[in-house]
Amino acid sequence: MRTITLQQAANSFYLDRQAHRCSPHTLVWYHAYIDALLAWLDAHGITDLAAVTPDHLRTWLLELHDHNLADLTIHHHAAAARAFFNYCVSEEYIALSPMRKVKMPRLPKDLLPAFEKTDVKALLAACNTDRDRALVLFLLDTGVRAAECCALTVGDVDLQTGSVTIRQGKGKKPVWSTWGPKPANRSVSICAPVTTMLPRPASGPASRPPNH
Repeated sequence: MRTITLQQAANSFYLDRQAHRCSPHTLVWYHAYIDALLAWLDAHGITDLAAVTPDHLRTWLLELHDHNLADLTIHHHAAAARAFFNYCVSEEYIALSPMRKVKMPRLPKDLLPAFEKTDVKALLAACNTDRDRALVLFLLDTGVRAAECCALTVGDVDLQTGSVTIRQGKGKKPVWSTWGPKPANRSVSICAPVTTMLPRPASGPASRPPNH
C-alpha cells in the first residue's frame, strides 16, 4: 500500500461522493465533519492516513464531548469518520479502519412529541391564504420533509387516490405516501390549492417506477 496523506484521501473520498451523486446537502455534510477531523489530527501532528489510530479517534470524540456538543452532533462526527475510513479501506489506502474498534457514541432514545390538536389549530390559524392552509395540511398528513415537498411536481400528486410520490426522498430513493383518512373525498378540497403551485413536468405526468 502506498503512503497517502489524510488530505489526499479526503479529496479522493469527496470525489467519490460526487460521482455517487450525493446531494449537495450531503456533500456539505461530509466536508464539514471530515474537514473538522482532519484539522484536529493536523493540530496533533498527524497528517498521514496510516498514522491514525483508534486511540486518536477516541481522544477526539472525548474532546468533542468536553466541548458540550449535542449527542447527535457528536454522532454525526463519528458517522462521517467511519464512512471516510471505510472508504479508505475499500480503496486499499489502508488495511483496516481505525474506526473499527471505536464504539459509536450513543444517541438518546427520546421520541419527539407528536403535535397536539391545539398545535395543529395554532398552525392553521396562522395561515393567511388557502394555499398556506393546504400546504400545512399536506405536510401534516403526509409527513414529508420540507425539501421533499418543494421538489414535487403536478405529476407526483394523484388527486383521485390521494397518493403522492416523493421522488427526491432521502438517498434519492422514491417514497410513496397518502394523505387524509378518506383521500378520495378530501383530496380536492385540501390539495387542489397545492397543485396550482407545483411545476409541471416537461413530458407530462411521471409514472411510478416499477417495484423491484
